[in-house]
This record gives sequence, structure tokens and C-alpha cells, in this order.
Amino acid sequence: MKFWKHIISKHRISILLLLFYIVSISLRSEDKLENIYQYLMNSYNVIDTYQADFIQYNHWEEHDITADSEGRIFITKNKYALDYYNPEGQKVIIDSLVYIIDEIEKTIIITMTDENINPIDIISTFWDKSSKDIKSKEAESIKIRLVPEDDPDIKNILITIKRPDYLITKIEYKDFENNRVKFTFLNETINEPIDKSVFIIPKKRDYSVFDQRSY
Repeated sequence: MKFWKHIISKHRISILLLLFYIVSISLRSEDKLENIYQYLMNSYNVIDTYQADFIQYNHWEEHDITADSEGRIFITKNKYALDYYNPEGQKVIIDSLVYIIDEIEKTIIITMTDENINPIDIISTFWDKSSKDIKSKEAESIKIRLVPEDDPDIKNILITIKRPDYLITKIEYKDFENNRVKFTFLNETINEPIDKSVFIIPKKRDYSVFDQRSY
């Protein structure tokens, strides 16, 4: 009996060590960059609409100026809106064009852009064109740095990803003059209807319109 107790004890220790090894391998595998990217894609591919509160931080290095703003972001498959409540009355709507709306001053700026404010589209655009490294890992989040290889404007992008659902909670851009823009996303709502009024452009006759498109 003592002999079998000894054998069982030894095997139990071996099994525990094996399980620990398997779990540790699994965790390391989960933290591999390509796996993280795939988890992100899997999470966002099932999202048709996305809403969240956001805090936007801007820093202009040359003049040492910082500014914070707050609002709510709305994203569908082909439209985006940033509705600011601080500063009040500011709104950005992006479909095929960009509309920067000031409801206080009654102005609309119209411009064109190749940029995208959908976090997952940004990651998709830069992932294969950047060097990548994991800056930090915690139980509930992971931070990744992307360094674009040929972008003339963006020096690096820092992304904070919430686990286990793999949603982006922070994204920060830095340019070559060390100016920074950081978005923090809070209180996300996934796949809930978005009121169509969010994307309505004000009637131009009621606003001063500045069309900055280059044809």
C-alpha cells in the first residue's frame, strides 16, 4: 500500500507539473503578437455597430500645450461620428468626406482624408507595415507598440487591449515632432442600434461652410 501511495504521489506531482507546463505554454502562445492580432480581428469582425464614451488627449510639443476633450464615438461599417460634449457643440462626421461641425459658431469645414478613426481599421492598416513589440502585459490588458516603416507622419502607435474580450481601450499616436493624440474608450456598447440623427449633416444654408477639398 505504501508503495502505491508513493507511485500515485509521484504521478500526481508529474501530472500537476505537466498541467502547469501546458497552461504556461498556452499563456505564452496567447501573448504572441500574431495571436493577439487574430483575437482582435475575431472580436471586431462580429461588430456591426460600436459606441463608446471617449477621452481625447492632445499634446503639441513645440508649444508645450495640452488639451483634453470628451465625447461619444459612434461607428458603423461605413460611417463614423465623434460627438463632443467638451468642448460643447463640436462634432466630426466621416463618411466619404469629413465634416467638422461647430454648432456654436455655426460653421462646417468639409475636407477629404484617407485617415480612419475606426480602431480596428487603423490596426489592420498598420499591422503588416510596422515593426511590433509588446510593451507590457497584465492579467486584464496588454499594450502593443507599432512603429510604421514608411509613414511620413506617424512615429509610433501605442494600443492598449482589454482582455479577455480583446477590445481596444486606448490608442495613442505620436508623430516625428513628438506631438501626441490619445483616445481612451469607456462604456462600450456593441451591436446596439445607433440613431440616424447622429450622422445627419446640418443644412448648409444655416451654417458658414468652408470647403477645403482639393480637386
